[in-house]
Amino acid sequence: MNTEQPSNSFREASDLPILVSMGSAPQTFGMSRSYIYELAAQGKISLKKMGRYTMVVTESMLAYINALPNMTPVTRKKKPSA
Repeated sequence: MNTEQPSNSFREASDLPILVSMGSAPQTFGMSRSYIYELAAQGKISLKKMGRYTMVVTESMLAYINALPNMTPVTRKKKPSA
């Protein structure tokens, strides 16, 4: 199991900035720019304009991520060998 984190990853939510630029958001949050814009259009996260830059409000993104359901792994039975 690989537990190494990329050098630009954040260890905890408290390490994240209040606003994340759309240029950095896909790498920071692990989703595409277009999906981030979809979430904003659906009112699930907040975006702010800072001059010409669009910024993701980190608190809103973390609230969205924390509201997602937990994934329950399914164990599949192996097929018998022929």
